[in-house]
Formats: sequence, structure tokens, C-alpha cells
Amino acid sequence: MGSSPEALASTLGDIDENVATHALIVEWRSRIESHLQSKGTPLTSGALERLLLATAAQASDARIDALPVSASVKRLIRDEFASWLKPGRTGPDAGTGTFSSAAKIATLRRFPAGPMDWEMAGVPRSWLAKVPRRDLPRILACIAQMGGFRPLLHMHVGSRPRNRSLVIEKEVLRSYYRMVRSMELQPGVRGVMGVAWFYDPRAVEQNPHLAFLNAPFREPGGFITDIGEAPLDSGFAEHNPGRGDLYKSGKLQYRLGLALLPRASAIEWARSRPDLDS
Repeated sequence: MGSSPEALASTLGDIDENVATHALIVEWRSRIESHLQSKGTPLTSGALERLLLATAAQASDARIDALPVSASVKRLIRDEFASWLKPGRTGPDAGTGTFSSAAKIATLRRFPAGPMDWEMAGVPRSWLAKVPRRDLPRILACIAQMGGFRPLLHMHVGSRPRNRSLVIEKEVLRSYYRMVRSMELQPGVRGVMGVAWFYDPRAVEQNPHLAFLNAPFREPGGFITDIGEAPLDSGFAEHNPGRGDLYKSGKLQYRLGLALLPRASAIEWARSRPDLDS
């Protein structure tokens, strides 16, 4: 294609959840597929994406030691990078959320913490219009305690295979612990936030094994509200087709929870859990 892998991999810095930002890579893949097909050789799914991720990761590796994150997170970043270099490994296809997550990790914009990841974000002011009126005073008080709407560590569920341990309580809590310990190294960060269906009290009531997913936000200083109906692609039907069928039939509807934990409260929680130090 007339470009070095490094030049091509630099485009990963523009990749985010908007699939329009993946268009160039999808176009490259199509061109390569056409070229290989003319020679009777198929393109392995994810092969181009794996090359770009591995090349970007190699360029980012030298910056890891200087990152203001905990030692365990640095190790997890390097583990993620190494996985893209394994022989036979393919990457996630461009145009998917998994590729968005991987591109951000490869360019050090998203950080693995175990079964969960985080990136820098904030609470959009427009979300205040979605919060139930009864919760407005409390969320405003929480934001005031944090000192503003941003920057916050925004928790996300990690990609496979790391998210398989999302059902293990200690591994989930250890993810939160790593996030907060990393936040301690970043004085300007105001707290932790999460947006997920499993913050809905009804979801926890029907699935008690999910309670530990929101445990830190239930600590003093934390706050959970909702910002509307959880869509089907919010994750509650993943690995659980029964929930998806109930949703489609109108018999199940979870709320999308917004969880906040101010910096001081988060640090106090982490310091009370030395058992989570890895």
C-alpha cells in the first residue's frame, strides 16, 4: 500500500466508538482482500487489525513506565500488548466495539484493570435532564463534592478473555482497586464513574450475583441513579439470550444506571481493602 506499518498504525489514535472513525481501516481491508483474492489467497479475519494493533503497541511500549498508573496496571497493559504479538493471533475486526477498545489500549487512551477497563471522561451536563427529579439534589451534591463534572475515571467492562472473570467478586473489586490506586497518582482526577445496566436495583434484585459489581459505589459518598432505559446492546443480553427474548417481548426492561464515587471516598474505600493489592 506504499506505507509503513508504523504510518498505518498511527491512524489508531483517531479510533473511537463512532464506527465512522473505522472507515479508513475498513477501506484498507477491502483493498487488501481484493488484491489477495486476485492471487487466490484469502485474508484471515482480523489479520490487518492485528498488525496495526501490534505495531501501535510496540510504539507505545516505551511510554508505559512513565504513566501515572499502578504497577499492576502497567503489567496488564504489557500483557495485552504481548497478546497481539503471539503467532496465529488475530485482532478484532474494524467496525466493532471490541476494536475500538483495543485501539484505545494500544494508543494508551484506555487502561486494562482486570475484567474492567477505564478511560478518562466526565458526566455530560445534558444527562442531568435524564436523571429522575427526586435524585437531582443528590447528584448535584455529589458533583459539587467532586468539584466538577470532569475529569473522571470512566469504568467499562473489559473485552474477552479478561471479562470472563466478571463473575468473580474479588477480581471485580480488584479492578476497582487498581483504578483507584491509579487515580491517586493523578491529582486532577475528581472521581470514578460507571454507566451500566447492572447498576439498576431491579437488575441486582433479579440477579443477586451482580451485587458486587456496584459495591464501591454503595460506600459512603457514592451515588447511583438512572439515566433512562437500558438498550438491548447495553450488555444484559450478552451470554444470556433468555434476557434478550424477554426484552424483545416487552417483559423485561432494565434501567441504565449512572454510578459516581468522589475521589476522597474512592481512596478511602481502596485504603480499607489492602486484601485487594495484587
